[in-house]
Amino acid sequence: MDQCNRIITASGITGDQEKKNQVLSYVTAKVRQAWEGVREYQDGTSYADWVIRLRKIYPEHEERTLGSLSRLREICKDAEGVTRGELGRILRFTTFFAAEAKKLIQKPAQVTNSNLVGTILDTVHPDFSAQIGLAMNNPGIETIWATDAEIAEDDAAILAAQPAGEEALVRRGDRLSWKKVLKIVEHLAENWTGTEALFSTTNGRNTMVPAIKIEPVILERKAESAMKREVTDKLEMFQLDIAALKDTLNVQDRRMNEVFRKFETVQAE
Repeated sequence: MDQCNRIITASGITGDQEKKNQVLSYVTAKVRQAWEGVREYQDGTSYADWVIRLRKIYPEHEERTLGSLSRLREICKDAEGVTRGELGRILRFTTFFAAEAKKLIQKPAQVTNSNLVGTILDTVHPDFSAQIGLAMNNPGIETIWATDAEIAEDDAAILAAQPAGEEALVRRGDRLSWKKVLKIVEHLAENWTGTEALFSTTNGRNTMVPAIKIEPVILERKAESAMKREVTDKLEMFQLDIAALKDTLNVQDRRMNEVFRKFETVQAE
């Protein structure tokens, strides 16, 4: 609709009914029939009223104007786990996030500044999130947005909204705006030194072997196989013990028989 309005303005069309007809020329026959059936399409009703009525039929237009939490979730999902070294992904994330956040936080706000900051920190990789947190608590970090006109306007608006003679209220843990946190994210990414670990360290040993996800079923099978081997080994050891015991008894029987034969020989003499 916005594009149609630009075309109408550029074409110099001024009549309300002519504007309506011009818009209908860009839609399908099915949509045209429905829009012509709207009461505001009739002669005597302004083009503006007709457009307002059409937009009520399409609530998605309101989301494009006021923002959508679903859209914000999609943006964060696309950037989920982004690391400090992925500059392209980070810049796309901060750009799309800022565009949607500006809509969501305008009155009537659907989110708070704290919500947005927390969402940013939860989206990026945990290691990167920790680095952002450290930077947020560094008093000198404010220099990175010192020349940002938009942030300066926001700060001025906050101060202007405070009653005369009172200090600006800053909640503990909510000192920085979401825009400033995005600036920190971009600053850290753009000044990345490329020192992220190529491998993990476990029990003091470095390993280049990537982590392998072992399914529970595989673990159960391995445990079952190990148990069977253990039982088999014990049975074999038991059988060896029995065999050894039998050999011992046989030796003792032979010795006893020899003793009895010698005794009988002596008696016979």
